[in-house]
Formats: sequence, structure tokens, C-alpha cells
Amino acid sequence: MQYRGRQKTMFVNRTGRRVLLVDDEVDITTVLAMALEEFDYEVRTAKHVDEAIEIFEAWKPNFIVSDYAMPDKNGMDLFYYIRDTCPEFAEERRFAFLSGSLSELEGPAALLGLTLIEKPVRIERLVAFLASAGGRMEDAIAARRARDTPLP
Repeated sequence: MQYRGRQKTMFVNRTGRRVLLVDDEVDITTVLAMALEEFDYEVRTAKHVDEAIEIFEAWKPNFIVSDYAMPDKNGMDLFYYIRDTCPEFAEERRFAFLSGSLSELEGPAALLGLTLIEKPVRIERLVAFLASAGGRMEDAIAARRARDTPLP
């Protein structure tokens, strides 16, 4: 993999509400970003893995939610990069995959302890992941509120 040998990023932002959404389908990241911003998350989006890596290194998000199937490099390439450069981020289960076909990911995701979120994405499922990964009571409350809030 071309990312081997890069400097390890030894910083994990554990206190904020920053979410990096990665998907080559811009409509998906736009809608999810708008919905998460309604729950007071700060969101950045990327259309491909290389852009996500640039944002990760510069912005230090608390969570990454990435589509699995993308052109060129896929979501697993992004996860391996994060795991190799910032192992504590991966160990704290702050990374989730989005996929329209969860069956292809169930084996690898289970082995790596990753969260899978099925497309079309239900905002309450996404907020619940952020709440459980972040361990924040206000996020758990937001997840409950999300069940009753339609997507924009």
C-alpha cells in the first residue's frame, strides 16, 4: 500500500464533535452533513480517499464515516491508513462504513471491530454510532431526538 512509511499521527481529538464524511456520491454527504449539523456536529466531507486523508491530517476529526465502495481506493484503504498512522483512532472504534450491500463487509468488519451502517442511511443510526463511539450523554439524547426528525 502506498501509505506505508508515512509519519504516524499520534494525536486523537477525543473531546470534540467533528465528523468526516467520505463518499463519492456528493448528494449523500451533503444530506448527511446537513442532518448532523442540526445535532451540533461540525462536519467536513470528502469525495475520495486521498481527499479524506488530507482532511484527517489537517483537521483531526473525532469520527470518520466512510462509504466502502468508491473508485480507485475504497473505504478499507482509508481505514488501513488511519489504523497505520493513528492506531488509537482505530482502536477507539471511531470509524464506520456506509454500504448499500452490508453482506460483503460483514466478515472483514467483524474481524476489525468496525461499525456498518446500511444505505440508505437513517440519521438516528448514524447519530447512535457517534453517541456510542464518543460516549457522550448529549449524543445519546440526540440519537433519540433524531428518530423523530426527518432528513432535510
